[in-house]
Amino acid sequence: MPLSVLPLGVLYGLSSCMYFVIFHVVRYRRRVVVENLKKSFPEKSDSEIEAIARKFFAHLCDLIFESIKGCAISEAEIRRRHRYTNIELLNAYYDKGKRVTILGAHYGNWEWVALSLPLVTKFQTYGIFQTLTNPFMDRTVKKSRQRHGMKLISTKEVARTLRDTQAKKTTMGYIGDQSPSRHGRHHWVRFLNQDTAASTGYEHFAKEYDAPVLYLNIVKTQRGYYEGTFLTVADEPRKTRDGEIIECFMSTLEQIIRKQPEYWLWSHRRWKLQKPVAAHQPRPNV
Repeated sequence: MPLSVLPLGVLYGLSSCMYFVIFHVVRYRRRVVVENLKKSFPEKSDSEIEAIARKFFAHLCDLIFESIKGCAISEAEIRRRHRYTNIELLNAYYDKGKRVTILGAHYGNWEWVALSLPLVTKFQTYGIFQTLTNPFMDRTVKKSRQRHGMKLISTKEVARTLRDTQAKKTTMGYIGDQSPSRHGRHHWVRFLNQDTAASTGYEHFAKEYDAPVLYLNIVKTQRGYYEGTFLTVADEPRKTRDGEIIECFMSTLEQIIRKQPEYWLWSHRRWKLQKPVAAHQPRPNV
């Protein structure tokens, strides 16, 4: 990708131009973003919602160009820009011979994790990759994310990959706040003031293989620089009740979003699924 060879300073100049266009001219998904923010933070004023939306779109533009830079960024630069504060927590499981479940979220810069994580751990790292509709972009993005050793697989390959690598020390990464498919299994939680359907796959596999669950929280410390911190969700998954891992992760993520909401992906339609009304509940009078 030609733009990827440009310095990040130049790309951030382009990002600022893009922000002006998509926020003020095109008004890309502004209605979706504002609606999501208002439902999540009913206590905030219109001016506060507007301020968060502005910061979000500025960050989103940065994220787009950071993803482009990922196609050519050097190992030394990604190490400097995407650091880990407590990688020893993850690596301790390697020393114990454990496999690990890593949960991520659409927060901070999740794109650079594929480039940075394999550089700081002995684990063979796996991540789930959603196939893109454009074949060229699909090949380009997948090649970029696997440059430093991360192995990307589709959702259909997760069960087989976990089965085939039982004798190896691996991590399996999931985007935990992804909206589940309408017909797939999901668990309902209260998240950001709304009933929210959560995927159950990562909890199912964590319990099946008793793979400790960590959430990798990515915080933007300044433009172009991020810090990842591992937070323990479940050290012994098989001892948890059904839904407990999901609820713990979603609760942790909500607390993080509330502190700095501009770094979450507000432009996606996270609440497409509506919680069904219990059959035993009386119908309202007409």
